Amino acid sequence: MSKFPRVAVLIGSLVMGNGPLWAQSALVQATCGSVSIGRDVSGSTVAVGGVVCGIPPETLEELIRDKTRDLLDLSATQRELIQRLRQDLDLNQRQIRMALEIVGEAQAPPERLSAKLVEVAERFKALSVGAATQPGDDPRVRALKADAQTAVEEGDLVKADQLLAEAEAAQVSVIDRLALNAAETAAQRGRVALTRLHYMEAAQHFATAAARVPNHHDDKRLGYLKQEASALFQQGDERGDIDAAQAAILRYNRLSSIISSKNAPLDWAENENLHGVALSSLGSKKSDVTELEKAAICFENSISKTSDGKQPSLWTTSKQNLGVTFFQIGSKNGDVNTLKKSVAILQDVLESGKLSPDSSEWLGAHINLAISLTRVGVMEVNVNILETSASMLRDALSKTTREQQAFTWARAQHALGSNLSAAGTYSGDARHFESAVSAFRAALQVYGEKRTPMKWASSQNGLGGALSSLGKDKKDVGLLLESLEAYNSAKKYHTRDNSPHYWAVININTASVLYEISSFKDNYSKKQTLEEALSHAHAAAELLKPMSDDFYHRTAVSLSREISVEIENIRVTE
Repeated sequence: MSKFPRVAVLIGSLVMGNGPLWAQSALVQATCGSVSIGRDVSGSTVAVGGVVCGIPPETLEELIRDKTRDLLDLSATQRELIQRLRQDLDLNQRQIRMALEIVGEAQAPPERLSAKLVEVAERFKALSVGAATQPGDDPRVRALKADAQTAVEEGDLVKADQLLAEAEAAQVSVIDRLALNAAETAAQRGRVALTRLHYMEAAQHFATAAARVPNHHDDKRLGYLKQEASALFQQGDERGDIDAAQAAILRYNRLSSIISSKNAPLDWAENENLHGVALSSLGSKKSDVTELEKAAICFENSISKTSDGKQPSLWTTSKQNLGVTFFQIGSKNGDVNTLKKSVAILQDVLESGKLSPDSSEWLGAHINLAISLTRVGVMEVNVNILETSASMLRDALSKTTREQQAFTWARAQHALGSNLSAAGTYSGDARHFESAVSAFRAALQVYGEKRTPMKWASSQNGLGGALSSLGKDKKDVGLLLESLEAYNSAKKYHTRDNSPHYWAVININTASVLYEISSFKDNYSKKQTLEEALSHAHAAAELLKPMSDDFYHRTAVSLSREISVEIENIRVTE
């Protein structure tokens, strides 16, 4: 071992010493003629002319006992001693009397009375300086400190402490106000960043604001923490940032532990709803349903606190979110019963009478119900259900326009595109595919790549599916190639890392299109295209393997086998 670390250890122990020895360095050590008062008083040695040390301890002790007597009642010798103390300790008469009282209350042993008296005297002089005003003190604080200094000079330390306490409270109030102002300034920067759609930057500003809030302003801090969580959620939801999505979930989880479900049930319920939304958003991008199941619990928690009708809007929101979450779980697991549960919950929301048919909330619930019904129709291959849900979506589109509610309108167009694609598949009517293409392209007019990349990518995936179906029906390679282009656009944002489930689904769709394109080629080119298709199908199957009961996993495996058979047939004929 090197010698240097050993030397460092020895030096460290010398500097720090042990507790008792280090503590003694601040004690006052009095000797005749001088007194060392320690660094925390004045940092110097003060000469007292040997007077205190020249007074016998018993004489000083008697003087301390008689501290409360009137000066005229003291003996001539005692009055002379007090006068000598005033001169040598540089204190006025009232301060000397207070010093004697303090030393008496301290019950110091006789041999330490001199040292303690000198210590108190020096601290009196330090107080005279410390009570002075400081640069930046406002008029009220300056007045209080001046009164405190007067009290010190009069030997009234109790009054001095009371006055300084008032000054301190006034200064703390100013500090708190400045801290609150600085916190709000940081929050304003966060709002500017939100306006610029810079969500991570906004989250950082809101976190700074929360950290600056002084104690006893919990509501203010809580508000900033909520804004931080919201900004992180938007970054994760709209930009596909998994780290931000997970951070948002942690923030909402923390908020649920801070807010009391007993004392503030509605605030807690609101946060549980937002917590569920964050979990649901992340869960929708993953191949398993862990986050989605946690989200369902959060929504049920929120519903349990709002079932009494005190906050109907939060009840309908949480209830609707629960229905959407069951839709996502049922879709991933290929479980039609869970999908039907979603339908029942959403119908309950619409039939509760808590939403006005003219409201945007009612329209949103109406669209969500149509989406869930579409999925049930797909799972059960039920054209009648698909027609019902398509009618609901057209009804929704008749109640709003792109100019009035752009994103609601776009969501309805996207949902209608998905419905029509399924209807075309089951009915064999290519006109449904053409209408689906139009619907997805309409949605993409709102879902810009830069503004809402994840929604844009989802509609690109839907467009790819509609173009693929139309291309297969018309035997049009051009449409199939357009479909591939749309799928590739979707994979720009639905990546294996941030949206593994969507990524797998897009790979299945891509494999299916390549499989179809291969039928237009000769054996050599066909084999290459099939091998490319197989690689996409294998990638999807591998990612979805942990969910062996997943509808999409089964689809990927089945497609892989079919393509593999085609490749083998080509090899046999070569």
